[in-house]
Amino acid sequence: MIGVYVEEIDPCSCYIGRARGVTRKKNLRLQEISPRATWGNTCFKNRTVDIARLDVGGGYLDALHAVGGDPPEL
Repeated sequence: MIGVYVEEIDPCSCYIGRARGVTRKKNLRLQEISPRATWGNTCFKNRTVDIARLDVGGGYLDALHAVGGDPPEL
């Protein structure tokens, strides 16, 4: 589980989920989990140059993973 911050684009948001890789165009593919611990069926993409910060683990991220479990395969 990682938290992705793109502060210049949206300073109030953190996207949380499982990284599914980086595309050739240098976009991070992130399968998101909602605040209600439900997994999305698609990946969110964001340019790696726009990412200001990545959080790995921590109380909130660990709790989301404990409740939501592992994400479904895409």
